[in-house]
Amino acid sequence: MSGRLERIELSRPAPQTGVLPLNYSRHVLRTVRIVITVFQEKVESSPGAWYTPHMKLLAEISDATLGIGTSEIMGETYELRKSARAILIDTKGNIAIQHVVNHHFHKLPGGGVENGETLKDALIRELREEVGCNAEIGACVGVVIEYRAQFKMVAISYCFIAKVIGDIGEPTPDAAELAGGIDHVWMSLEDALSQLKNDTLDKYQAPFILARERAFLEEYQRIVNGKSD
Repeated sequence: MSGRLERIELSRPAPQTGVLPLNYSRHVLRTVRIVITVFQEKVESSPGAWYTPHMKLLAEISDATLGIGTSEIMGETYELRKSARAILIDTKGNIAIQHVVNHHFHKLPGGGVENGETLKDALIRELREEVGCNAEIGACVGVVIEYRAQFKMVAISYCFIAKVIGDIGEPTPDAAELAGGIDHVWMSLEDALSQLKNDTLDKYQAPFILARERAFLEEYQRIVNGKSD
């Protein structure tokens, strides 16, 4: 699970270069729009790129919103990580879920966007590596932003609906995934939501991941039921 990291500083004026202020208390909504717009424009202008014009902000997650610490510190330098994730559906209508066995929680497949990749390129690569399949990438479910104070990281995740194409082969996990003991399971949307609500949280990033994935799955459920905005 590779990815691209850029450096940003909190609460500084916003230039036109993609270095963005993230003043959580007052200006975060304006800033989130800047973050998403900058990345979309970059993707759209790339040769052969794939672009989704409607990306709904579903949630902002921080140590404070999770009740495990304080908000991000203004004036500090944070790493920016951009990721593409999928609600991947097989021919039976089940969803791919990764069970991080050694840390007792579940998550959606996907990972970091590398330099030069579009969101689609990154997601197709991650699904091949993590699930062992090719996939057709569909509509964007939404965007979640995480402020991880302990790591001084701002993580922006874009989630898409995807469908399995062809046979499912063997995953090729990286070292971090092997250390986590990744196991792949397929389950219904309802079972996936239930599982994530009952997971054990034994590492710092786990509550961030679970809150993020629940936001994506709950929005997907609203889409399926025709209740999304």
